[in-house]
Amino acid sequence: MKHSQANNNADTLLYKVYWKLYLGDILYHLGFEPTDEARRLVHEFHKKMLGYSSIAGRSQEVVQRFLAEVLIFWAEQGIFVRSSGKQPLGIHELGLSDLVKVGNEYKKIWELL
Repeated sequence: MKHSQANNNADTLLYKVYWKLYLGDILYHLGFEPTDEARRLVHEFHKKMLGYSSIAGRSQEVVQRFLAEVLIFWAEQGIFVRSSGKQPLGIHELGLSDLVKVGNEYKKIWELL
């Protein structure tokens, strides 16, 4: 993990995955273009809904819990949010044995979960 031991800030990768992948998927499923402004609005919604004033500069544990709560919230709404960029958009509609191209090779969906 790349988080600071001195101040115990969360790994910046968590913020990148949340901002690009999670918020992009959520907006896609809601039918909106994933612009920076739209991402900011959904992020503000998450903070308000989940009771967080901010996740900036927070510990690894706090940010991981926030992200888990975001995923749970949207799963309860029937929206699958990918946890890896290797997972294709629409993965939730595919069978576990379906093949998808990842880079130069094909993988079964179950290998990407």
